[in-house]
Amino acid sequence: CIRADGSLWVGTIGNGLYQIKDGRTVVYSAANGLSDDCVLAVCADAHGTVWAGTRAGGLHRFENEKMTTFTSADGLPGAPITALLPARSGGLWVGSGNGELIRGDNQFHNITVSKLHPRLGGKAILGLCEGAHGLWIGSSGGGLGCLVGNRCLVWDTREGLVDDTVSGVIEDADANLWLVL
Repeated sequence: CIRADGSLWVGTIGNGLYQIKDGRTVVYSAANGLSDDCVLAVCADAHGTVWAGTRAGGLHRFENEKMTTFTSADGLPGAPITALLPARSGGLWVGSGNGELIRGDNQFHNITVSKLHPRLGGKAILGLCEGAHGLWIGSSGGGLGCLVGNRCLVWDTREGLVDDTVSGVIEDADANLWLVL
């Protein structure tokens, strides 16, 4: 992800998290506090705070040159953190490798599983996008979900998707939805 200050933050599969700015690289790894060197998701919020989720289930916040770590003690599931998205109304959406959807900032709360469609149950959340119609959820094997209030709608190959794995979701300025399958 690219932060407002122009720094590029890159998660790697085995080499930690890289921050690149003005030709200088800083590496965060398990050796200096990261919960795992496998970083599966990275995002920056409107305040410039960078969030990184790891395979070990740790969530890390980088703010004002300080790293804060969140774990299951803070309401996270202890499963790999596979998707991150700053929430429009503040806080963070967190998708996990075991299909849990979590929302929070300093304390995290699981979105009631009954709100999610059974077809998404237990499927890794790979992509999140807060769009004009609700929170879009891309999953590994459960298709595409859209959480609207207390309802969750799902589209998969039964409804015409070419694949049940949706690894990325974005919405353009005209509210068209784009998927990475």
